[in-house]
This record gives sequence, structure tokens and C-alpha cells, in this order.
Amino acid sequence: MKMKFLRLIQFTAAITAASLSHTVSAADRLLLYGVDLGDESHYAYGGLILPFGENSSLDEEGWRARVWFYDMGYEYERSITQSDVDADASGLEIGAGKQWVGDNTRGSLYLSLAYRDTETSPLDHESEIEGGDAGLKLQGEVTHNFSENWMVQAMGSYTGGDDFDDVWVRMRAGYKGSKYTFGPEIIGLDGPDYDASRVGIFVDGFKLGSSTSANISVGAHDGSRGGDGGYLNIGFATQF
Repeated sequence: MKMKFLRLIQFTAAITAASLSHTVSAADRLLLYGVDLGDESHYAYGGLILPFGENSSLDEEGWRARVWFYDMGYEYERSITQSDVDADASGLEIGAGKQWVGDNTRGSLYLSLAYRDTETSPLDHESEIEGGDAGLKLQGEVTHNFSENWMVQAMGSYTGGDDFDDVWVRMRAGYKGSKYTFGPEIIGLDGPDYDASRVGIFVDGFKLGSSTSANISVGAHDGSRGGDGGYLNIGFATQF
């Protein structure tokens, strides 16, 4: 499984290099990366959003290529023995989508091929997540500005496949100040062998140089995967 996943990483690098060679303006490629930490879970990610086509700009309406890589780990309770199991997984998503831009609303929709390789310790033969799984992921996002200072955002995804049946939804409402946007967030997760919910606050708009920004969210996590307690998410975005 590790060799298969290594080949997928090499394939992703080739796709990314080819995409970067496409003629787009400076600062019209977006690199997203960060980490999410819970009491008994972690999720680290890196991704690229690459505009292509007639309007090759992050701020304009048009087509986008999407490459996403992640590594995550969490603890869950085996249903029969009531014993704890550690799961470690790496995933890769490659796809494309389109962005729409209106006067006060911006939205996007992506369809991606998804692959995930999971190992459990001790080995859980009854788990549907053990081993390599392939599927399709549909992801959408809508942001609406009610006024100069108030916004709402809805983002969600569904991944389906052999052993994929995962739903992730996040809702945010924010106040846009002169430097930062902040407000409450609600997150829901659901899958074949887990469900979880989160309630917290987010702050966006930390400037780290001329091309990089950061955001942070923190709150309470309640669910059957990753334990109960708190969560901390730190994300970065770099245009290049």
C-alpha cells in the first residue's frame, strides 16, 4: 500500500508541475496548507488551486484545477471488543471545478478523484476503513456579503466510493473589520463508522508578508471519532 501511495504522490507532483507550467498571471495560483489538532486526532493538509482557461485569475469567474493531499490520525473504539484503535491515513484528491462571482456572492463547485490509504493499530479486520479506498468527491462553497461588514459562508463535501461515504459541512457567520473577519462556526462530520460535531469561533485575515495570510479557529469537539474535547485549526493561504 505504501508503494502504491508513493506512486500517487509522484503522479500528483507531475500533474502539479504541468499545471504550474500553464501560463497564468503572477499571484494567480493559490497554495493552501495547515493543521487541525484535537484531543485524540490530527489532520495536516496541503493543496493547490490553479486557474485555467479564458479567465485565469483567482478573483474572476472561471475554471479551476484542484490538487489536495492530507495526512490524518485519530482514535476510535472498536464496537465488539470496546478496545481503542489508532487509525492513520493519507489521502490524495485531484479534480477540477468552476468559480462563480457575483456582486455580493462568490461560489465554487469541484469534482475530484479521491484516494485514501488507512492503517489501523492494532489491526481492525472488521473496519471498513482499513486499506486503500477510491471514490469521487463533490465539494462546494458559497460566500455571501450582506453588507460591507457582515458575511455568511457555507462549505460542504460528500465523498462516495467503495468504502467512502463521508459528509463534511461547515457554516460560518462573520463580522468584517478593517483587518480581520471573525465570528462563530458550526461543523458537522458523518461517515460509515463515525459522527462528530464542532462549535467554535474563527478569525481570518492575519497578514504574513505581502502574499500570505493565516486564519485560526478554536472550539469544542464532540464525536465518536477523535474523542471529545477541544480543537484548534490553523490554516495558511499563499498566492504566487
